[in-house]
Amino acid sequence: MAIKLVTLPSTEFGAELERDGSEEFRVVYRPSERNPDFYIYHGLWYPEEDYPDGYIAVPFGSVYGGIQMFAAGTAFANVEGSTDDPKPGHYSTWRQLMKDKISNYTTCCAETDTIYRSATRQRDMRFQCTYGGNEKPNYVDYKKGIWMQGAHVLMNETSSRKPSEGAIVYMLPLCQAHNIYDKITGTFGTGYFMKLRRAQEVITLTGFISSSTIQNAILKEELEMQSLQTTEKPQLSVGLEFTFMGVDLGAYYTKKIDGYQIYVAPMNVDNKAEISLSEMIEQFNQLAGAGSLSEDDVKRKIETEENSETVANIDWGSIKFCLKMLFLNIDSEKDTKTTEYALSLQIIADGLIPKEITVFNVKSLSFNIWNTKRQNVLDKMALSTPESL
Repeated sequence: MAIKLVTLPSTEFGAELERDGSEEFRVVYRPSERNPDFYIYHGLWYPEEDYPDGYIAVPFGSVYGGIQMFAAGTAFANVEGSTDDPKPGHYSTWRQLMKDKISNYTTCCAETDTIYRSATRQRDMRFQCTYGGNEKPNYVDYKKGIWMQGAHVLMNETSSRKPSEGAIVYMLPLCQAHNIYDKITGTFGTGYFMKLRRAQEVITLTGFISSSTIQNAILKEELEMQSLQTTEKPQLSVGLEFTFMGVDLGAYYTKKIDGYQIYVAPMNVDNKAEISLSEMIEQFNQLAGAGSLSEDDVKRKIETEENSETVANIDWGSIKFCLKMLFLNIDSEKDTKTTEYALSLQIIADGLIPKEITVFNVKSLSFNIWNTKRQNVLDKMALSTPESL
């Protein structure tokens, strides 16, 4: 299942969910195709579903925006892709969340026996509510009975769709038929819209999550997992922001009982900043510690591809480097300090290197150097070691 479970800070409204157990509910967000700085609401989390790479599931409280009241007659349409009711944690349905947060959740809030076709805005005369829009008496099990489903919808909309960028998503009580009618398009919940038959409280979900918020949460969780291996109770953990090789990066610093740890996890960097070899070495050693990487380390990597005579003709001062991926872990405890690193670099070599040097007969060259043995880092950065071949 290609999805990360990420624990984000709760919203102001969502903080109270932690006290009643509703934090077990999760909501899935997908990367924005138009704006890489944000994630967009995708749907409810189904533990058994396979999700594309890059999708994340966050606690409901992280995106919970409180309660809003909408007037009778307000149009609304289904969010596509969130029809079935999930069973997150030890809960059985999202209905339980509605029960805690909104009033009048036991009857369908849409106009009874009424839906409107999106294409014509005309009423579909075939439609009927499930059990008249009421709860089935003596409700016991959702598979055997009918209940008001926690439906995710778009308010003031007349066509079902996946949320657009910036859209706020709402949850309200609908009968099963209103939520998953399929007689118009053949697909559950699509091709129609509804109207409120009464003034109704609805639960709101925020539309965007910042990509930097997601990345920082992932870094923090990975750091905490590493810290648990060395100490049971870190004394301090704070986020760091710094510039390295022309790129603004985030990391985490943890103060431990007998030392500290600085951790930057593997990350993709959209970078076009070009710096020289000496600048690259200087910046890296300022971050990782004096002597962690030397110019000889880099030149020796090139020497493995070309003989020393041709390498001697390279104008190292003219070569420019771009950072593409980075992993760094500095662990200091008492009198010992270990530094693990892995860098993926791009060498901008077009027009700068003699034509007879074959390793640089292209416009750019991918170049990796590392000292870590962490297999998950090597795998993510597409590096290989003799032991792994």
